[in-house]
Amino acid sequence: MNADCSAGMNAIQQLAGAIVLATGGYTALFPIAVVAVLLGAVFIMLIRKVE
Repeated sequence: MNADCSAGMNAIQQLAGAIVLATGGYTALFPIAVVAVLLGAVFIMLIRKVE
């Protein structure tokens, strides 16, 4: 595992930990992750249209 992958995983773990701490459980983690993935897909599609 290289340093870039390790830094990305660390950021994801910190974000997930903050969500669990703020909501008091793991139930909100999955829907928030789904929304984040969908937003990422939309941004990628918008960037591809710029070309």
